Amino acid sequence: MEQKVDNAVIHGPFDFETQKPSALLVSVTEGSLESSVYPQSTSGSTEHVLRPGLLIPSAEPPPNGGLIAWTQVLMGHLLVFNGFGYVSSFGLFQAYYETTLNHSASDISWVGSFQMFLLFFIGTLSGRAMDAGYFRTLIVTGCSMQLLGVFATSLCKQYWQLFLAQGVVQGLGNGLLFTPTVALISTYFTTKRALALGFAACGAPTGGMIFPTVSAPTGRICAYRCDAAEVNKTGMG
Repeated sequence: MEQKVDNAVIHGPFDFETQKPSALLVSVTEGSLESSVYPQSTSGSTEHVLRPGLLIPSAEPPPNGGLIAWTQVLMGHLLVFNGFGYVSSFGLFQAYYETTLNHSASDISWVGSFQMFLLFFIGTLSGRAMDAGYFRTLIVTGCSMQLLGVFATSLCKQYWQLFLAQGVVQGLGNGLLFTPTVALISTYFTTKRALALGFAACGAPTGGMIFPTVSAPTGRICAYRCDAAEVNKTGMG
């Protein structure tokens, strides 16, 4: 039996006097978010009552495949590639930073460490923001901060500038993207969820291979120029 109460569709018998459905509330008409199922324990039993202002879970099962679902996985792979993959390549950047900035390995490692810390710590906040319906805002803001961090890093001349650009700005961008991406992919699959999440997570090793491959020739050229400059200074001295 199906009945409507406050724009909500109740499947199964429903007591309009006590507002207690014997079956779960499974859908809402016209996207209304006015009512929801809320578990409440009464005399040792679990009952469900309507509470205003809460999101009602959809009764439709996840697609568990198809073009849209696997497109989300591909996009997740690219986002993890841009975040975790870039962090995984920090060893290459560290060697270059030590040479150009004249700082110890311990100092430079703080940049990568803080970037990784923000990736996970900000995830505790961005995940909650996604649940509140701000996924698109998180994506736009996170990608913008990643781009800003990369371009700002190319202009850095001092250690504190590098720490702010790559450690803080990129770390914040990565944190805004990683947790919502993983959470979103999970909603599109049931039995294939592990495969989908595994493919998305493979963006980290993919980025760890591609970023060093692309950056290594540039690093060698810059290192050669730095060595040549030192030789010239020594010769002139």
